[in-house]
Formats: sequence, C-alpha cells, structure tokens
Amino acid sequence: ALHKAGYDDMITYSPIPSHEIEHVLENIRPKFKWTMRNLIDRAKKRDFHLARFSLLGGLIGFSVAVLLLVGTAVLWPVMQGGFPLVPSPIFGMLAYELTTITAILVTVAGFFILSKLPSFTFEKNDIYDPSFNSDKFGIALRATTPQQIKTVEDIMKKNMADKVEMREGRLS
Repeated sequence: ALHKAGYDDMITYSPIPSHEIEHVLENIRPKFKWTMRNLIDRAKKRDFHLARFSLLGGLIGFSVAVLLLVGTAVLWPVMQGGFPLVPSPIFGMLAYELTTITAILVTVAGFFILSKLPSFTFEKNDIYDPSFNSDKFGIALRATTPQQIKTVEDIMKKNMADKVEMREGRLS
C-alpha cells in the first residue's frame, strides 16, 4: 500500500528473517537487465573508491620495493663477477610480491575506512526502536510534508498497524 502511494525508499525492520518481506521488496525494486548498455551505464555511475585504494597501495608497494632493492644494492655493493648490481629476475619477483601485499593491505584498510568500520562515534539511530529486535516489525520511510505524514498514518492504520510514530532521523 505504501508503494502504491509512491513511497519507494523505505527500510523494514524485522525480528526474524521474513521471506514475505523480501518478496514484496523485490517486487518494488526495478529489475536490472543484463545488457551491455546497462552494464556500461552502471559502471559510469559508480564511484570506484576502493579501486583507488588498490592502485595507491600497488604504487606505494612498488615504490618501496624499488627503494629497498636499488637502495640496498647501491649503498652496500656486492660485485660478483660481471653480474649487474641490481639483478632484474630477483628484483622483479620481490617488487611483485611487495606490490601485491601492500595493495591488499591498503585495499582492506580502504574497505574499513569507506565502510566507516569500526564506528567510534556511536551515533544513535533515532529511527530504530529496540523492540524491532524482539517482537515488532517496523517500516522507516521519508515523509516531509504534513500531507505525506497524514497519508502514511492513514495507510498504516488502515492496514492495522499497532502503533504509528513519526520520528526525525537519518534514513540510511
């Protein structure tokens, strides 16, 4: 009923996993068509922030590998019968390993940074009610005008809601 009234952006809270809720919400969300045009459009719209962390980690790892290997060979030269001062096969293997491990570590750190995990701010979600964990179901949606609030209240009461509360908070 809320979807028919034009409220598509909503969050549901449930004390147990409910396939009925998932089924209803999946029918609301538009289906993604797997065509090349849609894939390209979606890729253009996305922000690849995590990929930037991977690239940064790889560049840092490669730079550190070059500095360590070339710097060590130049500062403490060990001349061995016509071999180059910095042997490329060993240099390539070690540079690859350091590039890979640094890229992985920076990507994992970037994941935690972008996910804002762990949260040290302990922001209180004003919309969430602890009873949603025990025995109640909840729906959070955006209603800004008094007319929208009245419409939502009417729809919820018509569908036998126990309680309808209006709270201000961030819908995330």
